[in-house]
Amino acid sequence: MTVCLKSVKRFGNRLSLTVEHEGQEAWGGVDVEQDQRPSVDAVERVLKASVGKAIKEIGNLDVG
Repeated sequence: MTVCLKSVKRFGNRLSLTVEHEGQEAWGGVDVEQDQRPSVDAVERVLKASVGKAIKEIGNLDVG
């Protein structure tokens, strides 16, 4: 049973993530503080490049 990242949308410093598992979608949000490292830009870039991948794979990515 694989959970895959389906989409990433940005609203200011908040990223909205949609995942799919067995044909069902679920969503959640991530808030990134403006002075936090990695930056929201970096996190968004890595997650958008990972759309379609299993969450298990994404969890080990280096955002830098």
